[in-house]
Amino acid sequence: MARSRKLNLKSILKVVVFAALAILLIGGISSCFGDETDSISMFSFERGELDSKGEHVESKRAVYTKTAFECQGLECIPDFDGHISYDVYYYDVNGNFIDSVTGITGNYTYDHPFATHARVVIRPDISDDESEDDYKIPFYEVYTVANKLSITVSEKQNSKYSKTGNLVDSTKYTSATFVSENIGDTLDFVTPSLQKVTGKIAAKYSKYDIYVKHSGITPPEYTVTILVANADNTIIAKDSEDLTNVEASQWVKMTIEVPDDYVGASYLLARVHADSECFIFGY
Repeated sequence: MARSRKLNLKSILKVVVFAALAILLIGGISSCFGDETDSISMFSFERGELDSKGEHVESKRAVYTKTAFECQGLECIPDFDGHISYDVYYYDVNGNFIDSVTGITGNYTYDHPFATHARVVIRPDISDDESEDDYKIPFYEVYTVANKLSITVSEKQNSKYSKTGNLVDSTKYTSATFVSENIGDTLDFVTPSLQKVTGKIAAKYSKYDIYVKHSGITPPEYTVTILVANADNTIIAKDSEDLTNVEASQWVKMTIEVPDDYVGASYLLARVHADSECFIFGY
């Protein structure tokens, strides 16, 4: 009898050990072959919307994520019969609005090239017999509406722009272009109407990424130029990109390095089309 109990105990222990190993093995396979993700909770939503600048607007016809969430690996999947549309708004690490995608009705997956955070607005479809002006989401249905959209992001967020936001001050653009772009020449400006130059950005970092969205308005020749100049206004580094044949609304990335001897003792400027958007990040 004692021997039988001992054998039973050994069998139970074998089963437990085997089950534990199986769980570990499955977990290991999952982590190797599947991306780990985090879900954005329905409890992150409340009534409200965002305007064209990504700022909050009081509304009872939609729900939105009050707090921006880190957005690498963003994937949105609406319920099959959810009857909703939704918008995604992108921001830099300092909360500055970058751009948005609106009126989405199907699945949406996107890794924004430089935004670190996002917010989502969800709008239920309004039936033909309801007035859009009169329609309101009751407070007790906020989470029901939010639960119609699955939102996931990568568990590990490792954007290289997570420490410094966009360095371009949109209030300091000047309607101008460069007199010369040649290294060794003095940095100076002339003032046409179709181009603009950013304000001076102190070159505190050794490398900068510049993102420009094509405006869709294309002059015969359209290039984006980034210059680095020293304290004497002498051009010491340059990069440029021809956007003439680039698709409208497409982001174009450029990278420029500041010579080691001039990090902290120089500045950079970018010249873009007057209707283009420009974002610069140092690292």
